Amino acid sequence: MKIKLMLILMMLTFLLGQERSYLYTSGNPAESGGYLIAANDTLNFSMSLRLSTYALSGIEYFGFYLDLLSDTGNLTATLYSGSSTAPGEVISSADFSFTREDDRDRNMILIAPTDCLEIESAAYYWFSLQASDPQTLVRWQYSQNNNIPFCTSSDDCQTWNELTFGTPGAAFIWGSRLYQSSFDGDLNLDYSLDITDIVLLVAYILNQEELSPEQIGLADLYADGNIDILDIVAQVDIVLNGFPEHMPEFALEDLNDNSPSFGELVGPPNFQGDISCYYFGHAG
Repeated sequence: MKIKLMLILMMLTFLLGQERSYLYTSGNPAESGGYLIAANDTLNFSMSLRLSTYALSGIEYFGFYLDLLSDTGNLTATLYSGSSTAPGEVISSADFSFTREDDRDRNMILIAPTDCLEIESAAYYWFSLQASDPQTLVRWQYSQNNNIPFCTSSDDCQTWNELTFGTPGAAFIWGSRLYQSSFDGDLNLDYSLDITDIVLLVAYILNQEELSPEQIGLADLYADGNIDILDIVAQVDIVLNGFPEHMPEFALEDLNDNSPSFGELVGPPNFQGDISCYYFGHAG
């Protein structure tokens, strides 16, 4: 059981490789000035920044550069889907509270989402910062960049003003690029094979859809170098009956002197039913 668990974890690490980095940044904070973030009868102002990524990514936390002007700051960071011009539906939000006594590097506030947030590649998302109560007043420090897309709101993020390219608040999103392996037949790259992939393949063969080089490679299930009716048949068979079981037949000497089969010839059939994956590599 321990061997199975270890191998599963190793495979997940390989398939879901992570590269932690900035998924987005509006720039470093300016030396002075900023936007007043509040939600009361006198001042109601919040801001949302637009982002997109080139790869499937997971958000770990939002970062904002803030000066606290009230005794306590109660804030909400929200992630939205949306278009290129404005935020749309709320995906998730997270609340955060802090005081002037809190030790903060360069007035940086980190807000971790309560949900596991994934953002797709080549799609527009927005994230906003707003005050959670009428007593909160913070200054969101200006970014040093002056050509960043953002929208503002004066009604608690219910509606958004026209898209602006200019100087936003300084903020960033930290997270991980997620890398997943596609498999044959998965033409829409959603990591499942179903009727939508069959429809896409039929449309391609009828010259009604175009496929990327990666998709074309995944479409050749029959492995004959052609994309035709044989690949559709193979796709349908997988959807109805599942992927065929592949059990390569070979045997190699076990070179692990801590293994009970050390010095013996072993291969995949020796482990069938006992582990979830196996790896035979070169030792040296």
